[in-house]
Amino acid sequence: MDNTNTIQQTGKHKRKKKQSLPFRIFKKLLAVISTTLLSLFLVMVITGTIVATALTVYVLDFMEDSTNITLQELESGSDTYFYGIQKDEDGDEEIVILNRVKTDVQRIPVSIERIPQHVRDAFVYTEDERFYLHEGVDYKRTLSAFMNMFLHFYDTNQGGSTITQQLIKNLTGDDEQSPQRKIREIFSAMQLERTYTKDEILEEYLNYIGFGGPINGIQLASIRYFGKNVDELTVPEAAVLAAIPKSPQFYGPFVETYNENNRVIVDGKANNKSRQRYVLYQMYKNGAITFDEYQKYLNTKLVYTDSEEYLRLHPEDSAEE
Repeated sequence: MDNTNTIQQTGKHKRKKKQSLPFRIFKKLLAVISTTLLSLFLVMVITGTIVATALTVYVLDFMEDSTNITLQELESGSDTYFYGIQKDEDGDEEIVILNRVKTDVQRIPVSIERIPQHVRDAFVYTEDERFYLHEGVDYKRTLSAFMNMFLHFYDTNQGGSTITQQLIKNLTGDDEQSPQRKIREIFSAMQLERTYTKDEILEEYLNYIGFGGPINGIQLASIRYFGKNVDELTVPEAAVLAAIPKSPQFYGPFVETYNENNRVIVDGKANNKSRQRYVLYQMYKNGAITFDEYQKYLNTKLVYTDSEEYLRLHPEDSAEE
């Protein structure tokens, strides 16, 4: 009996034993931390829901604004000529140009069927190599361009705009540097891709982009720089033209800028040659040309319309000037 009572008293004593002070402090601290974290989580959930709702409404407004983008047939731009009648040395009347008024924008639209595949490849693989895969927006490229702004993966700024987005910017004239403009552009590009085929978008793009000064569109650029129609362009010549739109003031083959000491500070032909190599490499990397063709085209001689060789071969151009 005494042993039993002793065991029961010992058990009661153990049950009544108080927890140590450090343990009680730790337990209270853990409870406070748990409560704080739960409160923060609930605040984040509520805040996230509010932000997501507001962002959804905000984005829907841009989607409504993006539905009115359409492709319309481009009008060809040309200079205005004033003609008159004069008599020549023999007294015969002839029609002559009295005055010529240059327009700010010139282009000669051509259908996509007239643009050779290697010309299309030169522009697509330079400006937007996943053009035929995305639906208007290349999210991988957009994210890469955004990250490069802060981490500087590349030596130069990497553009995130696809060919469709570039076309949207040209069609709307909306070049505001803001997140709102970028959102509008993204949704407009997606809408355009749902409405038109890739060939229709590429045709409009190649007919619209600028190649320096009043020269717009691939056909007029082909005539201006090489004196030939777009369907006669060689691969190296196509690469030259594909190099220009990134910055016509810098990569335009006929651009020459001098400083006050008459020293050349912008050599368009040299700059273009460097970027032409990049265009050819992009074509090779994407399988548009073979390695042997790539090596060959790097060293192919180019005959521009301002060269003595071209003028000797085309004396009519010199006479016209």
